[in-house]
Amino acid sequence: MRTMRCIIAVSMLVALIFAGAGCKDKATNSSGEQTGAMQANMAIRLAMFEPKNIDPNRIAEGMGRRVAEDLFEGLLGRDPHGKPIPGSATSWDISDDHKTYTFHIRKGLVWSDGTPITAGDFEWSMQRALAPKTGNSRAYMLFPIRNARAYNKGTITDTAQLGVRSDGEERLIISLERPYPLLPELLTGVESAPTPRHVIEKVGLQWTRPEHFVGNGPFRLTAHRPGQDMRLERNEKYWDVDNVQLKSVRLRFTTQSKTAYDWYRLDEVDVVADLVPSEILQKRHKAATEGLHIHSYDGLFYMLVNTGDPALNDPALRRAIDLSVDRSRLTRQVLASGEKPASSFVPPGMTAAQSPRRTRYNPEQARKLLDKAGYGKDKPLPSIRLAFNTNPRNRSVAEFIQRSLKENLGLSLVLENMEWKTYLDHISSTRYQLGQLIIGGGIDPMEYFSLLESGASENRSHWSDATFDALAQKGRNASSEAERDALITQALARVDEQMPIIPLWVLTRKALVRPGITGYHETRENLHPLRWMRWEKP
Repeated sequence: MRTMRCIIAVSMLVALIFAGAGCKDKATNSSGEQTGAMQANMAIRLAMFEPKNIDPNRIAEGMGRRVAEDLFEGLLGRDPHGKPIPGSATSWDISDDHKTYTFHIRKGLVWSDGTPITAGDFEWSMQRALAPKTGNSRAYMLFPIRNARAYNKGTITDTAQLGVRSDGEERLIISLERPYPLLPELLTGVESAPTPRHVIEKVGLQWTRPEHFVGNGPFRLTAHRPGQDMRLERNEKYWDVDNVQLKSVRLRFTTQSKTAYDWYRLDEVDVVADLVPSEILQKRHKAATEGLHIHSYDGLFYMLVNTGDPALNDPALRRAIDLSVDRSRLTRQVLASGEKPASSFVPPGMTAAQSPRRTRYNPEQARKLLDKAGYGKDKPLPSIRLAFNTNPRNRSVAEFIQRSLKENLGLSLVLENMEWKTYLDHISSTRYQLGQLIIGGGIDPMEYFSLLESGASENRSHWSDATFDALAQKGRNASSEAERDALITQALARVDEQMPIIPLWVLTRKALVRPGITGYHETRENLHPLRWMRWEKP
């Protein structure tokens, strides 16, 4: 099994952009900064979408998670290649029945304000992450823990019944509903990161503001100008601070790939990740693409469908829309950066389960479906809205879909362009009709099912299907990988019949990495911790 690590809105394809200047002389860039100073002082600047939240117990999107993983450390951390390594816990023991894990907390840990960290901080933080009042949309990540689901849903209220307890200051004991061998991977990063009880109980949700901020990771938050930037400084109280080379980081916020590329071209940023403009990817000439890296990772770009909307509650119409989009042409002509068409809502390679074999682009069959469903003079096709967040690439994709549906179905698609935060609120409501999203990373294909299970916080499609829910539950309880894959195959077929979600392509990571930066590696979850970033010695 694997645990899904991040649900990201489409614009989250535009993830981190690492910035700073790498010149060795004293020239200045267009911002008036000395371009050699960043390297000499081990400072770097990043450009990215502004995170909505950096509270580990309340993060709802990938940008917040990326920042939080540099500000907090869980029971386990990540090596430069994304593999789990000891973090706040030095080791752990597993019971004979594989249902109880005992984590040994590192001695001498302190918060960035010098307050000691104990096993009780991890216990309290997991309780907070699961408490219904916290509103944690990622609480399902912890559901392998005994009674975690029941506590999160309010079925039980006594924290003593939760399978998390501290035994002294240096032992955290986690009990599971059933054996879950990937628990260590699950507890890597923010899923098991502690939050500072002594600060939260004093100032509440304001604790993530710079003047109150306290963390336990390699960096600490020192400044935040909403809409502009954040500043991070190396946490000198971090247990492994001697191996953190960067002294300071500036997070610069942008939603525009052209802006990001201009920063790179003018030597104002050092890494552009996912905000590489399409025209640069298509040109591929040396002057434009020096340092270009393209690699695939576990994740999908898909069209989100609000099945609760009267215009889209007919599976026939949803299937017709699916059959009218030529994914091969879309990935080849519009994206042109190595993406491959997707055939299911679970990324390939994560499971041996098979998606239904059929022709994915078939406008003739799409029109037959609509005729059979009665669409015509007496039942005209509705006008439908497709929302997307501000980004030239997202617009190009939306316009391609708009043309495809008009040409193949005669269906009018109205495009709605929104800024990132507005977009997130919009697709989390019942007001939208179609949207563009990505889902990426993870270690368990079953966790992708949270996109569609009844009552799941990530089910933005508002789809509820008893057959699918039963298959998902059986899959989580499967006694073998083969049994689980067989159940996933059935679930993929059910989704293919109903089309509450329309997968479009398998994700790739595009990045421009300036020579001189080390520690940026291709990772399965598309995470690149600042802890390992550094400038090569001059």
